[in-house]
Amino acid sequence: MSDHYQWAADLDADLQSAQATADRLRDWMISQGIIVAEQTDCVLGGDRGHAPGKNYGRAAKWESPMLFKTASNGVEFVAKHSVFYSCGVAETTITCPKCGEKAGHSDAWSDAVSDWYEKNGLGLLACARCGVETPITDWPHQPPWAFGNVAVKFWNWPELSEEFLKSLSEVTGHQFRLVYGKL
Repeated sequence: MSDHYQWAADLDADLQSAQATADRLRDWMISQGIIVAEQTDCVLGGDRGHAPGKNYGRAAKWESPMLFKTASNGVEFVAKHSVFYSCGVAETTITCPKCGEKAGHSDAWSDAVSDWYEKNGLGLLACARCGVETPITDWPHQPPWAFGNVAVKFWNWPELSEEFLKSLSEVTGHQFRLVYGKL
């Protein structure tokens, strides 16, 4: 069985307030009993994370007793300029936000992602069909990707609910996108 992850990615947080936003999300999730305050070795990648709390079901579409038996079941808070990407679930396609043309990965797409990530610009990508240049952040990705400065990463949790994403939006005043993948 492979490990999987979900990002609840903040689409609006700026880099200057990223750490404060991540801290507010963490504190709210602890206060709701969704995660525990103490950090342990419960995430993949060497960092420490927060294990699920007694009310973790407030974040998920369903409860899974197996979550507490899984070594990598923690939550991480990310506060840095990042691309939150799906991997291991399907080939990524993108859709032009102007004309609806669908495309796959290309050098131009990769260059736009790199341009945005390296903070060199907006990451403009021209549509092969209509020719309109649009920031890569405006191109819908399937499976979903997100570009931002704050996210909450859940390791091996049941699928996060729309209600939970709305709660995160209420805490921050920002929009969130669910991004998922597996290793």
